[in-house]
Amino acid sequence: MKAGDKMRTIDAMKKLARNDGRFTHVYTKKELSELFNETGSKLNGTLKSLIKENILNRAYHNVYVFRFSQYGGLGTLDLIGKKIRPNDSFYESLESSASAWSLISQIPTVVTYMTTGKSKWYNTGYGSIDFVHYSKTDEKPRTIDRSSMGRVPLADKLQTYRDLQKTKRSLDLLREQYDKDHGCRDGNIQYYPCEDDDTWDFLDKQEDVL
Repeated sequence: MKAGDKMRTIDAMKKLARNDGRFTHVYTKKELSELFNETGSKLNGTLKSLIKENILNRAYHNVYVFRFSQYGGLGTLDLIGKKIRPNDSFYESLESSASAWSLISQIPTVVTYMTTGKSKWYNTGYGSIDFVHYSKTDEKPRTIDRSSMGRVPLADKLQTYRDLQKTKRSLDLLREQYDKDHGCRDGNIQYYPCEDDDTWDFLDKQEDVL
């Protein structure tokens, strides 16, 4: 590395360290351009050097993660999702939240988000993201706010069930875990999560059949 390039890399590292914060360790290329006050080939050269020196990780196309951040962790993939979909509203649900609420025993290898944007799968340097579309005309989702942790909202138990039922995803896993926890279901009576406690209400309504 040339002396000038090395100094530029060191200066960039210092700027990243000074700017490090709970929600600022994931950047778009445009944000790094503003932070480093560089554009074009000069910016590309700096990014290439930072990646080579393992200071930045390229998570997805023009999305980068500061590897030496004090704030890396579970929220990193949420922040990557926000950078990929800056104009969309989304919350964690489906298999991801079902696992978090122990509604299924499997631990997903993919983070699943319900979004007002289009459905699409993304493979990032920090794991895969599955965006699943829901209509803005749908009832407002029941979610738990996690903004203080830099996380996107999490579907509560009832919303998780509704989303899985609506998308017809992993219903067999719901049945399997329920039967493990509560014994086999009785005949044709179907189960449905109770809003007021951690149990499942037994209902015999056609619209609630899994």
